[in-house]
Amino acid sequence: MKTTVELDDKRLVDVMRLANLKTRKAALDFALVETQKMLRLRNLAARSFYATSGDIIDKNYDLKALRRREK
Repeated sequence: MKTTVELDDKRLVDVMRLANLKTRKAALDFALVETQKMLRLRNLAARSFYATSGDIIDKNYDLKALRRREK
């Protein structure tokens, strides 16, 4: 998709240099991907990692039977 955007040339050139990118398009793609990763990690970190309701472990889970099968 073609879009016209005003960019900070110094910042763009700096990203190209730091990431060893050859083109402005590559630098913009890189910036979008890295921003997407950062935001996904931020959203993941904001979530609770603890069960808030219901059974945490399946009632049919048998650790001893699993260990016997591993032998």
